[in-house]
Amino acid sequence: MQQKWKGWKTRALILTLIWILLLAASLYLLDLLHTTFVNNPQGQGMLNKAWAGYVVASDLERPHEQIIGVNASWTVPRIGVFSSDAFSSAWIGIGGQFDKTLIQAGTEHDSVNGQEYYSAWYELLPDKAVRITDMRISAGDLIVASIDLVDPDTNQWAIRIYDVTKGEGFYQTFVYNSPRLSAEWIVERPTVNDEVSLLANFGTLTFRD
Repeated sequence: MQQKWKGWKTRALILTLIWILLLAASLYLLDLLHTTFVNNPQGQGMLNKAWAGYVVASDLERPHEQIIGVNASWTVPRIGVFSSDAFSSAWIGIGGQFDKTLIQAGTEHDSVNGQEYYSAWYELLPDKAVRITDMRISAGDLIVASIDLVDPDTNQWAIRIYDVTKGEGFYQTFVYNSPRLSAEWIVERPTVNDEVSLLANFGTLTFRD
């Protein structure tokens, strides 16, 4: 009887040690996931709490300086009015996945104070987004956008965004030092007042071309 009791105590001790090891491993994985999702505001990895979409690179493990342009077209979604302020954007970009640089252009679709707001914009981090006031964006408009490397020697880029429906557009060149490691097609809940915003329900958005 005493030997059986000792055997049971040994098995219980082993099971307890296994449980502790499993608990420690689970806590480590949870902390790793938290770090990946929350502490990467500029997408320095493949997971991000604010972005969803598609990224291309020469190599996802060791990307090379190969990206020279990105382009797409999409239809501005109607987001409707929300009881709380809600925001969404669709954009194309170069950078932001493997480094802190990002050059991007897109459209914004927001519900603020019970009204819908739509706009076009561009952004070159670390500078803040610049709204393109000459373009009157509406839900249902067909947008065509591109970002292209004009001169690699001077790091000159061209940003184009055109509203096919209204016949209004924006074109400007910028000098920007980009490592050219990745290109993205993204829908996002933007950062507003230094906090990730409530996501407006944009329904379905498809990048083409």
